Amino acid sequence: MSAGATVAITLFLLVLIVPSTLPYGIPSALMGVGLSLGGGLAIARPVSGGVLIGLILSAALIDPGLTPGLGVLVSPVALATCAGAGRLLPAIAIGLWHTAVITVASERTAQSNADLVANALVWIFLLAAAYLLGALWRSMILYIGAERARHAFDLAEQRRAIARELHDTGVRAITEVILLAETAQRAKGVSTQDAEAFARISRTARLSTDDLRSLMESLRTETSLEDGIHGSPVHAASWDDALQAARDRLEAADFSVNLISEAEEPVPPSATPVLLRCLWEAVANVIRHADPAGPVAIMSESTSDGVELLVRNTIDADPVVCVSGGVGLRGLRERLSAAGGSLEVQRDGEIFLTRIRLPREPGL
Repeated sequence: MSAGATVAITLFLLVLIVPSTLPYGIPSALMGVGLSLGGGLAIARPVSGGVLIGLILSAALIDPGLTPGLGVLVSPVALATCAGAGRLLPAIAIGLWHTAVITVASERTAQSNADLVANALVWIFLLAAAYLLGALWRSMILYIGAERARHAFDLAEQRRAIARELHDTGVRAITEVILLAETAQRAKGVSTQDAEAFARISRTARLSTDDLRSLMESLRTETSLEDGIHGSPVHAASWDDALQAARDRLEAADFSVNLISEAEEPVPPSATPVLLRCLWEAVANVIRHADPAGPVAIMSESTSDGVELLVRNTIDADPVVCVSGGVGLRGLRERLSAAGGSLEVQRDGEIFLTRIRLPREPGL
């Protein structure tokens, strides 16, 4: 348990125990304080708390005037926590110690041997019940942990099976599409227009293969699907391929696109997944909100400081479009912020700008 919870339990025991010892004098009240501290310690350190409680109870054998009051109830607490923590042998030793001390101390107030035996039996029963409750609690915790582990193992097996199916079906099928498109692109007699169409098919298929491989990697590991899709390295497509595919997608939606890409330094592979998601979201926003009659500009610049992506488009005079953006732009901000980047959007009349900056990691 946390230190705060231990302190809270100690304060609760102080409020409960100390008033019951005050009528018997200051020494008994101090004994109640010590037992409260021992009870609180037993929550975090069961054996140490049990030993402290045993020492304080033993003080009653030295001074007959000491009375623990309700403080004797912390002994079952210490025994239960020892058993619950799996310290079974120390729990038995502490239980026998506390029983012996309390039995000897109660001999002074017992009117007969029968009363003494009855008090001892009641105390033994109380400590035994505390021990069994602690052991039962530990068994329940271990059982729940084992069930969670089994469930996690079964879930991992299911994820790996899905990954195998995706590889055997989706990846292989898309790979065949890539091979067919690239073969057709280089075939004799293919016109320039058809060759460009086959190149678009190849680039789009490679990006789809990228996503599938990232998804399979996340399924095979303990990472979440969101982290796996957005955080895994790109295997097939480069950043230039992604830019070309974005232009192809916009042109297929009847937009005229001006693509400019400058690179003093290559885009690091670790940054490509984040940039890809940002690029696709920006392209999706253009398709949803932009005016196809206006040109779209996609500008990418990779320097030693990082990568900057700028998307400029024309939007309709629609007052419902706001600069702050919707769920997609909020998701981009969160993803870029986690990677140390930033997102800026700005509307100036009918012109809408999306600026994405992602710093280069040291050493890349």
